[in-house]
Amino acid sequence: MTVFEVLYGSQLVWESREYRRFRELESLAAKPKKRKEMQEKADRKKGI
Repeated sequence: MTVFEVLYGSQLVWESREYRRFRELESLAAKPKKRKEMQEKADRKKGI
């Protein structure tokens, strides 16, 4: 393997790890919003 292949391969591994972490954080941030929307919908159905 050339130096370029080694560096490029390690860069891809790092990027995929960072991308997974980003997606995980994004999904965690979306959960409270979704929960709030569900609660508002339930409140509208109750007629509060």
